[in-house]
Amino acid sequence: MKGVINYLNSINGDNQLNNCGYTFSKEHFQNRYAITKTKKGSQELTTYFFSTPIIRTNDNEIVDLCFEEKKNYYSFRGSDSDISINEKGITFSNIRGYLRMDLDLENSFLQKNHIISGLLSISPNLNGVTIVQKIQHNNNVEVDFDWMSCDFGIKANSKALSFLHDSFSPFATISSIGCTNEEGKVLCPAKLEYERTGSNRVKIKLSPPTGIIVDSIVFEVCLRERKLFMDTTVCSRFPIENNAFGAVSYIGKTLYFGVEWLYSKIDFGVLNKCMINRIRKIQMIIPRLSNSLTDLYAESVKLRFCSLGSTWMDKQDGEGRIIKIIESGGFYCLDLSSQLINCYDEVLKPFAGIIIKSKGYSEGSTVISTGDCCSYPQVLKIIHE
Repeated sequence: MKGVINYLNSINGDNQLNNCGYTFSKEHFQNRYAITKTKKGSQELTTYFFSTPIIRTNDNEIVDLCFEEKKNYYSFRGSDSDISINEKGITFSNIRGYLRMDLDLENSFLQKNHIISGLLSISPNLNGVTIVQKIQHNNNVEVDFDWMSCDFGIKANSKALSFLHDSFSPFATISSIGCTNEEGKVLCPAKLEYERTGSNRVKIKLSPPTGIIVDSIVFEVCLRERKLFMDTTVCSRFPIENNAFGAVSYIGKTLYFGVEWLYSKIDFGVLNKCMINRIRKIQMIIPRLSNSLTDLYAESVKLRFCSLGSTWMDKQDGEGRIIKIIESGGFYCLDLSSQLINCYDEVLKPFAGIIIKSKGYSEGSTVISTGDCCSYPQVLKIIHE
């Protein structure tokens, strides 16, 4: 629970959720994505809907972003995953199957909620783990995985690989966050490639770009849950590539992806049981993962798009109505009140979605998380009564 509250504190830029008079509750809407802040004596509520669930399926408690140290292993329970870490690697499991990641962790130890083994660091996220591998001489990172689930194949690109549980939904996803500097800020992509080495076994390789000195390669491994934001990046360099399950987007123009946009829409099925009345304001909050700061803006889309099939080649443009995006404290904030609030009865109204772009097409980009990221989740902040 503490990790979720700390994350909200960083969004708000202070410790107001912990201040005297403020309380929070997961019971207000009993929604696995939501936590509500209240203040004694005030009718105003603030509900934070995370892009990925923060309430565990097995006990209905908020995910505690903390490893538990056992006799011969470490354990962690994500929103819909049981994770076990021993000297041979990491096992992720739930009722749909398991994913096993081979790692040499024989001399690992727990330090400030990170499992450290040589140049490798492992930390928990909302439904999996985040891996930071320090790089020497710009080496690649190679890891073997095997899995057991309904096998509908693999969907992969240079940013992410998903083991499909059915025709459209992954059982698990490995997402490249990118190459980082010593501060942990993303500098450039870490290209993901894979080789199938058995019927249910793959070798993953993550590589830094040639000629760029990086400190670490960062990636996340997560079991899949339904997301609040259904999105995909599209880019001009790979015009027929869809990236519905990747964790990051390079908004702007880069050598690696050309011009890149992010299409995003809300899965109203996640919110349909929440009777949110007298809505005053709605904001979409997106983590910025790079030091580079590019002016971003959003446009409403004309028609609803398919997050699983959209590409640069068949992209639709916006309807021309600009939505301002403001950066503050490492987060981008979009005010979606006019798009999502019915002005007559102050409840949610249908909305087809947005496209996030960079102003102009000069070289440069900002790295942000997508709605699929469990390490740095997006948040929909709703102020209401």
